[in-house]
Amino acid sequence: MMFNMYHRLGDMVKIANRSNMTNSCNSGVIQTNTKGEIYFTPCYYTQKAYANLSGDQALKIFSDENDPLNISATRCKSDGQIALFVVNYMNQAQKRMIDISDFDIKEKMIYTWTLSGKFLESANSFVEKEHITPKESIIEIKKSVFEYEFPAYSVTILRFR
Repeated sequence: MMFNMYHRLGDMVKIANRSNMTNSCNSGVIQTNTKGEIYFTPCYYTQKAYANLSGDQALKIFSDENDPLNISATRCKSDGQIALFVVNYMNQAQKRMIDISDFDIKEKMIYTWTLSGKFLESANSFVEKEHITPKESIIEIKKSVFEYEFPAYSVTILRFR
């Protein structure tokens, strides 16, 4: 949700960085041990996705202010790609109608990136290094207004070209 806030406040937040990249009392996004093993935390995957899939122009989102979903959107000036970032911190999936009719979408496809866990406390470990990893897919859309289901405890990025 912090990254969505950065999108919304981009005119005020010029730069943000992470100070605890590796280990750091188990809060680093990359975990290593003395055996030379490594794993990435869910936060690592989220930070990587926001760094690589965000556009350079924030977009205004219209949603119900009481909606439990945390939403932001960006547009890439060079290719026009729209990216919708949705955090569902609830313990149940959330279905929403999405309207992209104001945009000139060239491909009738949604490129999806989702990271979710069964529980809010779900995490990776040296025993289960890939317990939580991103899932990507491509979905064909038939209309510019469609329903999408955001999994419980998830970060989802929907990209339109």
